[in-house]
Amino acid sequence: RFHIPLAQLGKTDLTNDERSWLAPNDIDGGDNLANLNILNDIFLYDQTQMKEEYFWNDLASFLRVSRLPEGKYHGSKGKNLAHLNICDPKYDNWRAMLMPYSYELSVWLQKYFLPLARDSSHTGVYVPNVDRLSQIAETYKKDPCDRLISKHTGWSSELGRPKLAYVLDPLLANTTTNATDGNLS
Repeated sequence: RFHIPLAQLGKTDLTNDERSWLAPNDIDGGDNLANLNILNDIFLYDQTQMKEEYFWNDLASFLRVSRLPEGKYHGSKGKNLAHLNICDPKYDNWRAMLMPYSYELSVWLQKYFLPLARDSSHTGVYVPNVDRLSQIAETYKKDPCDRLISKHTGWSSELGRPKLAYVLDPLLANTTTNATDGNLS
């Protein structure tokens, strides 16, 4: 739920519609989400953008330096790393619980946050290649393992939109038991 603390920075208007995308499953439906009105500029990116030269150029510009010492991403090497494959079928239930949040993040970014970076009259929100980040955010709506699909499960009159759940793709059902008991595997 990365988008909730990002929204709390106060860069967007936090309208009722916007709040419904931020915390629709919370008891208050997002009504009590604090607006901290942070005045600092923010620089938002997806970590996959760190492999691109434009990212480093935009970051240098944001930091008001002529260039960065080395425009290469160096991830943590870590020690004693356990290798977890989230695409293993045994994690389908877990991903099914996380995907609605990913969907909400995608919609909120594209509908409320990224337009601020596109608006030259609005200052304080910087996004390297905002169109690329919008494309990346669109992928947040889809299961990264291509095992789950989104399904409308009814209508939320409170939110004014369909309820969404992620279920096992029926084409994979012959290798996994039916999800009628709430379990995908």
